[in-house]
Amino acid sequence: MSTHESGTEKTVAVCPECGEMYVAHAQPNGTIRPLGVTECSCGETDLQPIR
Repeated sequence: MSTHESGTEKTVAVCPECGEMYVAHAQPNGTIRPLGVTECSCGETDLQPIR
C-alpha cells in the first residue's frame, strides 16, 4: 500500500457479496472508496480491504 498526502492509502478491496476486486483508497477513518466507481457492479457499497 502507498500513503497519499491526504492520509489515504491505496489498497485492493473485495466485494463481500460477489468477490469482485477493486483498486481503492482506504480513508483514515476506515472507509474504503473504490477508484473510478461509487459501488460494486452488484450494488454493494461496503467493500473490504484485502490484507
